Amino acid sequence: MKAHNSTVYTLERLFAFNKLFYSMRKAQNVLIIALSALVIAISVLYFAFIGFDTTIAISLACIIAIDLLLAFVIFILPKFTLKKSPVLDSVNEYCFYDDRLHVTTTGSDLTGSSEIRYEKLHKVCVTGDTVYIFISSRQGFIVDKSGFDEGSAEDVVSLISGVLGAKKVKIM
Repeated sequence: MKAHNSTVYTLERLFAFNKLFYSMRKAQNVLIIALSALVIAISVLYFAFIGFDTTIAISLACIIAIDLLLAFVIFILPKFTLKKSPVLDSVNEYCFYDDRLHVTTTGSDLTGSSEIRYEKLHKVCVTGDTVYIFISSRQGFIVDKSGFDEGSAEDVVSLISGVLGAKKVKIM
């Protein structure tokens, strides 16, 4: 099998990838928020029933600062950094073969190519109009489903699913 795709990395696609990346870490974020809420509640109860303690107040301030920093990193920082990303407006050409993926990237700040065997992929996420191919837990490729001029997204997802197994291919 051979399939070919060309995808331009627009700002909207980079934002969608970032949103997907953080949504996959939802359990971690919920745990951090829940633990923070618990510590804040305990601190407030401590202040109400026992009295003010400087050490607890400083610890509480640190936890709130860490929560605010986490929110900044997840929700606000990408709005600035993605606009300056070297992959913005670059074009990725994907050639899907029976056993591997060949990617060629061309852009004003970035040029290169690589080959990845399907069994080395971390996971694949499929949304309505995009296939996200993760080569690690933090890096991935954005494949626009409408960018196929040979083969189809369904063929590629089926092929990769056959190699990786259904657990590593998530249809969203």
